[in-house]
Amino acid sequence: MGRLPALFFLLFFIIIKSQFAAGQQSIVFDHVTVENGLSSGSVLSITQDAKGFIWIGTMDGLNRYDGNKVKIFKSFYQDNPIGPSIKINQLIADKQQNIWIGTNNGLYVYNTRTDSFSVFYAGAGRKNLSHNNIKAIYQDRKGNIWVGTEGGLNKIDYGQPFEFQSIPIINKKDSSGFKNVQAIFENSAGDILVGTTQGIFISKNQKVSDHKWGLIADQLSGISISTIAEDKNKNLWIGTTASGVFKIDKELLIIKHYSHQVGTNTGLVSNVIRKIRTDRKGRLWIGTLKGLNLYDPLTDRFISYVHKPEDPHTLNYNSIYDIFEDQQGSIWVGTFFGGVNIAEAYTTNFKIYQNTDRKNWISSNVISSIVGDQGDNLWIGTEAEGLNYFDRKLQVFRSFKYEENSNAILSSNLVKAILTDNENNLWVGLHSGGVNVLNSSGKKLKEFRKNQLPDAINSDELSCLMQDDKNRIWIGHQEYGINIYDTKAKRMEQFETVYPGKILPTKAITFLFEDSRKNIWIGTKQGLSMLQTADHALKTFLKKNYAGQLKSDYINCVAEDEKGIIWIGTYTGLSYYNPETKSFGTFTSSDGLSGNKVVGILVDNSNNLWISTNNGLSRLDRSRRRFNTFNTYDGLPGNVFNYNSFYKDNEGRLYFGSFNGFIEFNPDEIETNLVTPDIKLTGLSVNGNHVHARDAWGILKNDLSETKKVILNYNQNIVSIDYAVMNFIKPGKNKSSYKLEGYDKDWVFTDTHNASFTNLPPGKYSLLITGCNNDGVWNPNPNVLQITILPPPWKTWWAYATYIFTFLLTVYGIFYFIASRTELKRKLHYEYMVNKKQQELHQMKMDFFTHISHEIRTPLTLILTPVEMLSQIIPENPTSQKLLHSIKTNADRLLKLTNDLMDFRKADSGYTQLKIRQGNLVHFCQSVYAKFLSAATSKSIEFTFTSEEDIIEAYFDPEHLEIVLSNLLSNALKFTPDRGTISMNVARNGNETVHISVCDNGIGIPKESQEMIFTNFYQVDSRGNKKTGSGVGLAFSKSLIELHHGKMYFHSGINKSTGTQETCFFVCLKLGKGHFNESSIILE
Repeated sequence: MGRLPALFFLLFFIIIKSQFAAGQQSIVFDHVTVENGLSSGSVLSITQDAKGFIWIGTMDGLNRYDGNKVKIFKSFYQDNPIGPSIKINQLIADKQQNIWIGTNNGLYVYNTRTDSFSVFYAGAGRKNLSHNNIKAIYQDRKGNIWVGTEGGLNKIDYGQPFEFQSIPIINKKDSSGFKNVQAIFENSAGDILVGTTQGIFISKNQKVSDHKWGLIADQLSGISISTIAEDKNKNLWIGTTASGVFKIDKELLIIKHYSHQVGTNTGLVSNVIRKIRTDRKGRLWIGTLKGLNLYDPLTDRFISYVHKPEDPHTLNYNSIYDIFEDQQGSIWVGTFFGGVNIAEAYTTNFKIYQNTDRKNWISSNVISSIVGDQGDNLWIGTEAEGLNYFDRKLQVFRSFKYEENSNAILSSNLVKAILTDNENNLWVGLHSGGVNVLNSSGKKLKEFRKNQLPDAINSDELSCLMQDDKNRIWIGHQEYGINIYDTKAKRMEQFETVYPGKILPTKAITFLFEDSRKNIWIGTKQGLSMLQTADHALKTFLKKNYAGQLKSDYINCVAEDEKGIIWIGTYTGLSYYNPETKSFGTFTSSDGLSGNKVVGILVDNSNNLWISTNNGLSRLDRSRRRFNTFNTYDGLPGNVFNYNSFYKDNEGRLYFGSFNGFIEFNPDEIETNLVTPDIKLTGLSVNGNHVHARDAWGILKNDLSETKKVILNYNQNIVSIDYAVMNFIKPGKNKSSYKLEGYDKDWVFTDTHNASFTNLPPGKYSLLITGCNNDGVWNPNPNVLQITILPPPWKTWWAYATYIFTFLLTVYGIFYFIASRTELKRKLHYEYMVNKKQQELHQMKMDFFTHISHEIRTPLTLILTPVEMLSQIIPENPTSQKLLHSIKTNADRLLKLTNDLMDFRKADSGYTQLKIRQGNLVHFCQSVYAKFLSAATSKSIEFTFTSEEDIIEAYFDPEHLEIVLSNLLSNALKFTPDRGTISMNVARNGNETVHISVCDNGIGIPKESQEMIFTNFYQVDSRGNKKTGSGVGLAFSKSLIELHHGKMYFHSGINKSTGTQETCFFVCLKLGKGHFNESSIILE
């Protein structure tokens, strides 16, 4: 009897210990490490800015984390390039969107708006830092910045320039002051508390000039203070560097000391305290050298969280330096070698049971079936490792296995199905073992096997079990149909015997289920059948008969919700059947289902569906018709769940078996993250080059997250934008989509958190980016970035204006040209017609003159002959001879004029034929000159002939050239007054031409008449007045010279050397005979 109390005591101890362990809140930690991009795994400080970014200070530089990527700041200050190896001791984000960065070599301030740094160093004077080794930074409720250094305390008043006020910490006991400041805190009363290496001090007056510091409790004097916090009851918690934690009860002013106690797991894990943090729920977190503690105010004990190598969701390193609570309530724990550990605000609380080296634990991780008994304990079937019984109170497992040549309760270790009947007996369906029936104590009651009479079953390969409302046990076989055991009659029958004439689509049975209408649903590998037990009607549903509704004939499981909807798990999705509308529908992964191979369905107490698949666990929120998915990222042991391995107990807890253990959870404790995530732009690349604020590109003036509009040149049209979905609760499940309005027709869904565009045409675009959190809550208000691609210079508005103006001007020019050309044609036609008329008139005149000339010439010839005869017949009578001479002279003149007119007509008509002879041009000109000497002498005119050469051989028509020269000399004599001068000159001009000039100092040719001087029938009188005459001399002469291929021109004006009027006519003839036709040259 002495052993019984000891046994009860041991049992009581085990139960109490297990209940305390079960009452401890398990925390799933996610991790951000060097593998995720951190510059170092030694994290010393953590903060969060107003935009939501997490800033992480490490032993090797500053990092910014957005849930997807880590950005390492490699250089803090443009004028002081410090590499990433700088040690970050402290980080805070102030109210003005600055990040204060305390290092071991100065204080840096990062402006998140402008993406710029400022740096401050220790120096002489009260306006500088007291030391470069920054140990604490704090912003009080008024916005003042307090900086604790190795050399003392500094302060910057809110809104003032960055000028540091040095504040000595002096009290009555020590006038020398305390300089090594390690912690700063403002309590709820507004008092400033400063922890130093020599204790903790308090100032109740924040005026710089009146700071009076008092030591809090003599007990803390000389103790190195590392951290200060205040709980929800306004008690102060003071962490020390080696002496544990002190709690000051403000009301009772009693100090309670907590320290590490060897051999207990309810105290601090270490006396080296690095950080104490009170979260928004009032929980007190304590980070130590050897792990994390969470204070339980009800028991005044500490729950410990330390690294467990076998569990990847525990702390990955125990040495803790900082604890930070983000905007969503998640706890961020900075460790010395493990990076950041995150206890998320919204937990999934999946309890995992896996096979380990632990005694009295589950025998295998491959869970094939789960069921509970009337005592709410669990029976778990495994593949190849038999059956397990789980005592929920004791939290221990008991294993039952088949062993050859033994009295084992199992006939096989391959458990395929488990059923507890209404008498709390356990039916175990086995592969190659038939069916074993056990009582609640695990004693074998009966065994059903193939060919084992009188209750033989169809095969020993079982797939599923079910008990209907008549207490009959339905046994499904993998390939051999169904057996039905009548528990009242104690008789085993076949399905075909009980329901004759009812044919299933196949005998490969996968699942059996009875709904609330007492219908039996039979799942097979080739279709789904429904048996109405009332009238024995059997209806089979096949994919081919419900095209587009029922996606597969391979049925894995069946369930019914509170509204009577039948849910079917298939190989290609989650289908449902509405008995009222007699219609099917299907959800697949495209609708949010975690995987299309559905192997288990449970309906929780809120009528939501929980679906186990080959790719995780899904929850279908019936009210919102929205899926939430869970996977290993949420704390599941694996993503692949097993067939027939799911169960719901009487308290509403759900169980799902997988190939890596099984899970237990209360659906009501699975918190949903309903926080809408913001979208922040984190990076811009243009043409493959990263763009920063105020860089050489000149695109960004401020940080990209502060930018609403980007203007790019036409050749900057390859644009890539990185962005972050600001949700740190399982950020790997965040999703996003974007749409570039003006370019994309539809939203683009992506997991890369990047929007890239190539060869964007010039134009104005709006980039809309939105995202959803881990639970599928989308932000209805996208982040909008205006992007303008400027057109090239030749496509700007002013270029188009120029094109339009040029086009219009061209059109005008064309029309003007056409109009002008038309007008010109009209004028030319008119002039042509006028000229034609004039030519016709001229031709008529010339014909008339020619005709008259012929008519006159003949009579003149007939007159001259009698006159000559009369002058010979009539005696020498002076009077008669004088009259006859006068008649003859005038008749000769008239005959000469007639001949000239006829020659001019020939020349004008082109009928004049030259008779070219070679001769001495000088001699020829002298002969013509001699003919006019007497006439010149009679007018006392100085008439001269000059030539530098005596002989100039040339080819010319003597008759026609004499006409020309005679005309020129005759005109000179006519217009030269008495005692005037006339000169004739012949001169060779090189070897090609010879010039003949006739000059006089007569009255000259008026300027207004000079253009007309070679016009037919034009003549200038001696007074410069126009008068009509024959006017054919000069025009005829010019035409004769042109027939010689020569030129004739004149000059009339004042001779600059003599100052007198001078008129000169020039005849230019070519030397040689190559310019004449051979037929016109007469050889002599």
